[in-house]
Amino acid sequence: MPTYQIIADRFDPSEGQAALAELAGPDDLLPLETARWAPEIRGTQLAPTFTAYQLRRAVEAGELQGFRPGHGILVTRRHLQTWRDTPWHRPAEARASTTTATETATTSATTTTPGSASRSDLDTALLIARRLRRPSRSTS
Repeated sequence: MPTYQIIADRFDPSEGQAALAELAGPDDLLPLETARWAPEIRGTQLAPTFTAYQLRRAVEAGELQGFRPGHGILVTRRHLQTWRDTPWHRPAEARASTTTATETATTSATTTTPGSASRSDLDTALLIARRLRRPSRSTS
């Protein structure tokens, strides 16, 4: 008859990743699954504050500095701390607008001010406008 042994130990939801993150130095490279358990961004609860997906999106957006050797993304604890200390959500700039709601609804969402469009953007817009003015080909 088989003998079973029950080992009762402290529950570790990180499966050892939190210990690896704590042992890493400030400039040691950590994969995102381990980095999310780093004390710099972990928070006070047992669960991490961020998911690996959120860290990946921050690296892709340029908010968090990461290294990409191959398909994986590696970050350091120093970069996590810098990312944590920077303001993530910048307040939207207040627009000084005098247009009414009906004028806003009729204008295109991709309009630019005359000073902000580059010459190549204007050339492209004129080329498209010329093509649209031409009569369409007959289909019969």
